[in-house]
Amino acid sequence: MPKSPDTIQQEKERIAANVEPVYKISDTIKFNTISRIDSFIEHLAAIERQPDPETARRSLQDRGYNLSLESIEKLSKSRARIELHNYLINIFNSNLSVGVYDESFIEERALLSTNDSYREIPLRNLFSIDESRERVVNNINNPELQPIVEETVHHFLTPNIVIDTEKTELLIQEAYNTIVPVLTEVLENEEIIRRNRRITEIDLKKLEAMYSLMEDEESTEDIFGLIWYPIIGYFLLSFVLTLAGYFSFVIIIRNRFDKLIHVLTYLSLLLLLILMTYGLAMFDTVPDIILPFALPVILFALLFNPPSGFIVNCIGLFLVLPFLHWNISALSVLFLATMLLLIIMTRLKDNHDFLVLSISCLVSFFVVAITVSLLIQNVHVVDFLFYGALSCIISMAGIIIISPVLEKNLNLTNKIILLQLQDNNNPLLKRMSVEAPGTYNHSIMVGNLAESAAVAIGANALLAKVGGLYHDIGKLTEPEMFVENNTKAPELHNQKDSYDSTVTIRNHVLSGITLAKKYKLPQQVIDIIRQHHGISKVSFFYQKAKKTDPDVDEKKFRYFGPKPRTKEAVLVMIADIVESTAKSISDQHDEESLKKIIDDTIEKIINDKQLSEAPITLKELETIKSFMLPIIVGIYQKRVEYPKEKSNSI
Repeated sequence: MPKSPDTIQQEKERIAANVEPVYKISDTIKFNTISRIDSFIEHLAAIERQPDPETARRSLQDRGYNLSLESIEKLSKSRARIELHNYLINIFNSNLSVGVYDESFIEERALLSTNDSYREIPLRNLFSIDESRERVVNNINNPELQPIVEETVHHFLTPNIVIDTEKTELLIQEAYNTIVPVLTEVLENEEIIRRNRRITEIDLKKLEAMYSLMEDEESTEDIFGLIWYPIIGYFLLSFVLTLAGYFSFVIIIRNRFDKLIHVLTYLSLLLLLILMTYGLAMFDTVPDIILPFALPVILFALLFNPPSGFIVNCIGLFLVLPFLHWNISALSVLFLATMLLLIIMTRLKDNHDFLVLSISCLVSFFVVAITVSLLIQNVHVVDFLFYGALSCIISMAGIIIISPVLEKNLNLTNKIILLQLQDNNNPLLKRMSVEAPGTYNHSIMVGNLAESAAVAIGANALLAKVGGLYHDIGKLTEPEMFVENNTKAPELHNQKDSYDSTVTIRNHVLSGITLAKKYKLPQQVIDIIRQHHGISKVSFFYQKAKKTDPDVDEKKFRYFGPKPRTKEAVLVMIADIVESTAKSISDQHDEESLKKIIDDTIEKIINDKQLSEAPITLKELETIKSFMLPIIVGIYQKRVEYPKEKSNSI
């Protein structure tokens, strides 16, 4: 039997009264609150034009603001008004972003709409009016402004948790669908359907009514989704970005990012950035621009190389944005300023010149900050620049303090370490000068040649010189087997098989690496020792072996490699061959013959494909030739023989 319209209407009213309303955080109320704060500050600015505080107080009373004379006197200063304005904007923006509810809420939870859905959240996750007021009054850092905040806070306290009429109406309409248009009643223990009996429409309605009682009408998501979904999402984002950065470094700086400690350093610097951002987010009154964003990024660029810093800069941007409520305005300035500083670093000859680096950091920030401020018409540009400059100072101070510690632990180079290594009193150099004097003198000349060429092509001249000084330290294990230390070395090799002699010669590279690690030389110097022969042939013994066995395996007479991967390693390789070749030709040290030695050396290593992995151009190789020539000529050119004086006999 169908229900009457009145019965259905009564059921609709009962259902509508029982439907729990859906609430939302009103952006309009938030906007109006911020506007009222701006209007209040504008009224305060008129204080300066009043003849006396009492007149200003009455003028403010006419606008609904009751302030004491003491408060009016404090707010007559523009700096106090700016500080009050910034604080009120930040704290109310924070409170209203979370949500503020009024005293009408009696339940311990509320349905809160989010985009196209709604979620059930406890009221303890929101702010009541009283909690919002206490937070506004108690969080201000300036005690002189606290009484003013107490006097004015009630003007801006407005709950912004309001009923979402549209979504509530949708819930009511969904509830209306449960109304059964046919009047029916199911009694306790009543038999609804009997076997072999025709099922009527009323029977179906009874079944629907029974099943509806068994279903749980609550379909909203619990607090798990509200809290844990964003956290899980952030950790997934962090994992993907961090992993992408790791694989990028393995490709870009594979020769310097190949140890567990390097990976731990990378992760630690990202964690440092996240912790600094989280700490900053805890203080509502501190501007975001003060974040020392450049600190971990530039540290990584110093430890490895500037191109790797670009990747950390991009990863860092997305890792810290969620902590700053996705506020991109201040963070974009820090990101772009750091990017500009990294570009400058690629052009600096010495990235460890911290004075130049600090000036570059400030200049980069001011260029970007002023440009962005003009674009967005930032009215607080002075404060913005001040706190941003403070961020640069904090970043550079941290870099200056932390980088030497990290470089030492990572066994990396810096200017101070390299200067100490080229000191003649260094234990390894002193040992070489005594045990292998020929190798010592050869290394000094190689270092000078590599240094002069490095200056010409913009490489690290100090690293090239130190690499040249230490490239042959492995010869200390058997100095007598090398002709520069022992004129009878050829006789010793004649007693050996050609391959055995090759093993002895090649092993000076492996022995050099072992000694370098024992004496804790920086990794860049160890790399030069490892790469200064590349995979070239020990030609003398290869040719000797070929005379007895034309089919001898050439690979057995090649060094282990790898090929040079830095400009400094290339320079040491060239200087090593040039100096050794020049020394072996005792009677042809004119400029033309020495120039030919340099040309032939570079042509030989190019044809042997020793430079296939090195970041060096043909133009730079031509420059190397022109700068090495005067040095090698100065070393080997013969002096004019002076005539002997005739003795006067008396």
